[in-house]
Amino acid sequence: MNEIVITPEGTAIKVENDDEYMDSCNKVSEYISSLPLTAEQNNTLVAMLTENQRIGRKSAFMQGVKTYAELASVLLNRSDFPLN
Repeated sequence: MNEIVITPEGTAIKVENDDEYMDSCNKVSEYISSLPLTAEQNNTLVAMLTENQRIGRKSAFMQGVKTYAELASVLLNRSDFPLN
């Protein structure tokens, strides 16, 4: 289940990863470990992929929130909407 976390530094939503996502992560991890990388190269690559995932998830979440807000605004302004 997703969880809302509120701290003095800010608010975050912890998203539960489903099996498909975790399988994909495991495949990437296995592939990376098969590459002839130094420990430093491996750590850099993993850090870059992690940041890429964080940014992508945040962007997708914000797009979803914006789309939902726009839809709610349109529906609430319709005279035939049940809440009006």
